Amino acid sequence: MPQIDSSGKEADNIIFASSMLDKQIKFINIYNTLCSSDDNYIFYRTDSLWTSEGAYYAYKRIIRKIGFTPTDYSDYNIIHMKSDYYGNLYDLSGINNVDYDYIDRFKSTK
Repeated sequence: MPQIDSSGKEADNIIFASSMLDKQIKFINIYNTLCSSDDNYIFYRTDSLWTSEGAYYAYKRIIRKIGFTPTDYSDYNIIHMKSDYYGNLYDLSGINNVDYDYIDRFKSTK
């Protein structure tokens, strides 16, 4: 899992980038949401993407922010689709003693 930038530089960069957006664009900052969930499997170890769980936390924050109620985590069946995934960071790094990742699918029970 990527290390959280505790220096605040990453958060400052996000704020700066959002300030450059057209004022008609509503920016929803999910940085703190992801940081508060970093004990969970929200980033792949071997890829530069969020896991399905990480995407769920982002979805939950965004849906609340725009005024809707998110589907509860317990309303999904989590299906393990792939359990030997190695992503782009693994391919690019040349380091091969890293645990693989797994890819999950969230399927609504409703």
